[in-house]
Amino acid sequence: MLPERELQKAAQQYKANIEKAWSGRYTQDGIKYEVTTTVDIQVYGSEKEATGSGAQNVLRVTDEGGHSGIRERSVYDEVSGGPDRGEIAIDAGGSK
Repeated sequence: MLPERELQKAAQQYKANIEKAWSGRYTQDGIKYEVTTTVDIQVYGSEKEATGSGAQNVLRVTDEGGHSGIRERSVYDEVSGGPDRGEIAIDAGGSK
């Protein structure tokens, strides 16, 4: 398990990168748009705590390096409306 200090640092980096990547200005059919994105990332001690928090998405952070993905939702998740779950590498927040 990764130390909370590392997880908090990764959460800050993920937040900054997501907000930057998913924001900007563009023009389509002569109409100018400005898009801003704000995300809230919380760190929990276990998947159970995270899924019980009411979060829309739950990602397990690993130190295995360079990969990420979303797990298929189970039948239980479909019925209960549980969060999407996935996995992201601690170093994935560095530049992507």
